[in-house]
Amino acid sequence: MTPEEAIEELKYQEKMRSKGIDYRVNNLVIYESVDALEKQITKKPIEKDYPWAICPVCGGSIYLDNVQEHIMSQETTYCEHCGQALLWESEE
Repeated sequence: MTPEEAIEELKYQEKMRSKGIDYRVNNLVIYESVDALEKQITKKPIEKDYPWAICPVCGGSIYLDNVQEHIMSQETTYCEHCGQALLWESEE
């Protein structure tokens, strides 16, 4: 199930409940929704040999030169492999 399909299913479930119709919740929809929300909680990347870091969720390689401006301004970036929100700390 894609995130888009999960969103549509959740909207449909809410529509049925608002009409007073007892609609069984699809567990896959709940799983996909929780997964998407958890990826919005920032996590610190695993620091490796510069210029590489590792996503703490999927283990994907992150090339630091691509996110250097975000690191300096402490902006949130996202893993290009899984979409996990990453929070960088600048060295001071």
